[in-house]
Amino acid sequence: MTDDRLIRIQGDDPVNARYLDPDKDRRERYAAALARLDDWEWPTEYAGQNRSYREYAEAAMAVADDDIRSAVSHVVDENARLREQLDQLRGQLDTARAVTNRETEENARLRAELEEAREECRIARRREVRYNGDLDQAQVEIARLRAALDSTAS
Repeated sequence: MTDDRLIRIQGDDPVNARYLDPDKDRRERYAAALARLDDWEWPTEYAGQNRSYREYAEAAMAVADDDIRSAVSHVVDENARLREQLDQLRGQLDTARAVTNRETEENARLRAELEEAREECRIARRREVRYNGDLDQAQVEIARLRAALDSTAS
């Protein structure tokens, strides 16, 4: 039995500390359960029968351990698939964020350009009104002068 297979119980006090072998304890629990299924007290009064129940327990433990390894293997495989999916989703999210940031910057640039064009249009309209006003005054003045010339010519 290796030290890493031992479990120390009853705290850190070395005087009261005792160690358990988890496999031995487990084998005894399995053997006891098997004996009780046969309506025997555990341990039985027969050494050979106890040995047989322990051997059956070893076989049952091997099957249980294989089942556990298989279940753990499935979980490990699923975790690997989930990590791969997570990495893919993180990549997609990074791409989406980059596109969103780029488009947001483009949107802000276009909005600023549009506002600048609108401001230029407002300025041009004010100039047009002012020039139209000057043109109207000039046309009125020309008409007055023609009228004055026409009246003097007649």
